[in-house]
Amino acid sequence: MNLNNRLLLLLIILFSGTCWYLSSGLNGDFWWLFWIAPVPVLFVSYKLSSGKAFWVAFLAYLLGRLSWLSYLLSVVPVGLAIIFTSMLPLIFAVIILISRSIVLRIKNWIGLLAFPTLVVSFEYLLFHVTGDGTAGSIAYSQANCLPLIQIASITGILGIVFTISLFSSTVAWCIFSRNQRPKMVQAMVVGTLIITAVFFFGLVELYAIDLPKSSLPIGLFSAAESRHHEERKFNTEKGDSLLREYEESIAHLSSEGALIIVLPEKMITVTSDQDSAFRKKFSDIAIRNKVNLVVGYTLTKDRSIKNLSWIVSSQGQTLAVYQKVNLFEGEAREGFQRGDSISVFTMEHSRAGTAICKDMDYQSFLRKYGRAGVDVLFVPAWDFERDDWLHSRMSILRGVENGFGIARCARMGRLTISNRHGRVLAEASTSDGRAASVMESLPVYSYKTVFSYWGDWFVALNIILALFLILVARKNAKQAKAQK
Repeated sequence: MNLNNRLLLLLIILFSGTCWYLSSGLNGDFWWLFWIAPVPVLFVSYKLSSGKAFWVAFLAYLLGRLSWLSYLLSVVPVGLAIIFTSMLPLIFAVIILISRSIVLRIKNWIGLLAFPTLVVSFEYLLFHVTGDGTAGSIAYSQANCLPLIQIASITGILGIVFTISLFSSTVAWCIFSRNQRPKMVQAMVVGTLIITAVFFFGLVELYAIDLPKSSLPIGLFSAAESRHHEERKFNTEKGDSLLREYEESIAHLSSEGALIIVLPEKMITVTSDQDSAFRKKFSDIAIRNKVNLVVGYTLTKDRSIKNLSWIVSSQGQTLAVYQKVNLFEGEAREGFQRGDSISVFTMEHSRAGTAICKDMDYQSFLRKYGRAGVDVLFVPAWDFERDDWLHSRMSILRGVENGFGIARCARMGRLTISNRHGRVLAEASTSDGRAASVMESLPVYSYKTVFSYWGDWFVALNIILALFLILVARKNAKQAKAQK
């Protein structure tokens, strides 16, 4: 095989790029292609010069990242969209070069760990230097593969990243060392054992007998987006019309058996002098329908703006008032105040919590709920229409990491009820602007995860291993140079 043939390199770029394009978009339809995409790029990097390997990796991943471009153009300025689209392929190409260097210099099966440990280390860095938390992780592309994502309860989502990267690295290494059978077999055995262990754990988690301590009938409702508007303020004609629709929907879901009903983020704007009347109205609704409510609304006072999730019991009592902690950039510009703590309470004999939309992007913040022993998390949200699947799955994976079910109700997004395994029990969409509702009984477990308590232990292991491999590769390079 002549790997200096330009046509062959172009075909490799197109193949890997297409796999990434289909698997790393804003849905999880082709999650399995992410496992395959890096294989040709890794293999040819071992055969090509560093310069050619860089360009193959960069162009292939750039082609894949184009699946995000139209979405980015809809939410950020053109310049930033171009930077975001090109920066990740550039960093990916550097990772390929470092991985290539380690494999060629160590010449041992342990070299196959270079690529996964470097990808994990980079993603962890990305989580902490950007303002979007874990939003850029490739782990979310795998959300539909339930046996795989269970590992997140031990390692966090970076265990998912490691597993898919290890598969690609193992296949590429085995092809590269096919003429050195002992090395190929060693690599194949190590890679296969690790990946098999991950899936075995996932299957046990999914299918082992695990009886819930209770079941919560939960309803979600979000009105049509045209009904939500800045003019929809409390105690105005348009605002009162909107609230009547919510009141009717609450009554309907309650009659269907719902004991808890979650409404979306910022469903209406309330001024501080109206807050008591607003809460009295919804407390009366809760009492009349014998239902617990999770109400997302905006509270304003002079120049102060708060994004709140208010929890009211079926007796009309306030159980919690949570103020959104992790604001997105637009909210910060508008003057929203940041909250400073989580919110945990007891509802229907279950330990519950609430967070709001963007909060769910941050692992360290959500681990606080896991350590607090939360069984179910209620999440009012507001998505950007096209990211509806992705953002809902980001929330769902927080539930897998920390062992609790999630009821998420989003404007312009997905309404989802998911259990602690990340299995979606009920789902509807408001991304087309229309109203939607769902109702389902959520099994409640008291489950504490390794990740909730041990946090980033797996990341630390990967960083240490990546540094070790780099040092060994440099040492071998110096020894080889000295022998010449």
